[in-house]
Amino acid sequence: MNRQGKNFTEAGLLNFIHSKVTERDKSIIVGIGDDAAVITSHKKTILTTDTQTSGVHFRSKDTPESIATKSCISSISDIFAMGGIPKYLLLSINAPKLNKNWCVRFINQLLFDLKIYNCALIGGNTSRSPTLSITTTVIGNASSSMLRFRKKATNGDKIYIGAPLGTVAIHQKLYGKIPNSNEWVHYSKRDVQASLLASSVIDLSDGLVEDLPKILGSKGAFIFINKIPLNHKLENSKKLSQREKFKLAITGGEDYTLCMTSKKNLTQFGYTQIGIVNNSNKICYILNKSIFQCSHGFKHFD
Repeated sequence: MNRQGKNFTEAGLLNFIHSKVTERDKSIIVGIGDDAAVITSHKKTILTTDTQTSGVHFRSKDTPESIATKSCISSISDIFAMGGIPKYLLLSINAPKLNKNWCVRFINQLLFDLKIYNCALIGGNTSRSPTLSITTTVIGNASSSMLRFRKKATNGDKIYIGAPLGTVAIHQKLYGKIPNSNEWVHYSKRDVQASLLASSVIDLSDGLVEDLPKILGSKGAFIFINKIPLNHKLENSKKLSQREKFKLAITGGEDYTLCMTSKKNLTQFGYTQIGIVNNSNKICYILNKSIFQCSHGFKHFD
C-alpha cells in the first residue's frame, strides 16, 4: 500500500477494505480477496443493481458519507420492495483516482450503513474512469410467501407510503446537494411486516407520480395530496407555496421509501394512507377538493 501518498493503489484500497471487513456470515463461503464471491442460500434469491454518477446523482460538493449512504439505500430499497432481506453487497468504484481520504470516509460510512441491515460487503471492482461513479449490486433473499411484486393492486386497495417525501428534492433545491447520511430514512422490521400485508409494493426512486402507475397496472386511483407527509425542511420552507411544496414532493424523486397497496390497515406499522385504488384507469391528484396538476417525475433519458 502507498501509505505516504494521498491516493490508494487498487491493491491498497482492496487491502484497506479487507482489513475493515472482519465479520463473516456463515452463508459466505468466499468473500473479498478472490476472483469472485461464493455464497449459499436455501431461499429465493433477489438481485438488483444501481449506479450513482457524478453530475447526475450527486455533485462534487457532496460528502463521501452522503454518497455512500445514498449508494447503499438506492439498491437496498429494491430488495425491500420485493419483500426480501438484503444479505450481500458488491461494490464497484470507477474514478479518475482513488483519493485516500475520500475512499476511507466512503468505505467507513458504507460499512456503517450495511451493518444496520446485517448486510455484508463481499466483493467488487475498481476501474479508472474520467467521471466518478459508484455501482452497488445487492443480493437478498426471501421465502416464497414473502415475495411481493408490482401491478397486483386491486380495486378498493388503500395506498400507503412509508416515510415523508421530498428529502432529496428540498436539499438539492435549497443547498444544491444531497442529504447528509443521518438525514436518510433507513428501512426496518416494520417495512417487512407491512409488505406481508400488501398486494403490491414499489420503492419511490423516480417520484410518486412516476412510480405509482407502475404498481397500479390498468387501475386508477385518487391521491389526496394533503395527506402526503413532507420532509420537515420542505414543510417548513418559507420560500415555497403549499402547491410548490407538494409538487416538489411528488415529482422530485429519490425518496427510496416504499409505496404499498393493501386492503389492510398499514398505519400500525407507521405507514400513511394517501389514497385509494379504483377501476378508472386514471390517477387523480386532489388538493383542497380541487384537481392538482403535476408534471412527470425523474426520467434518465427523456
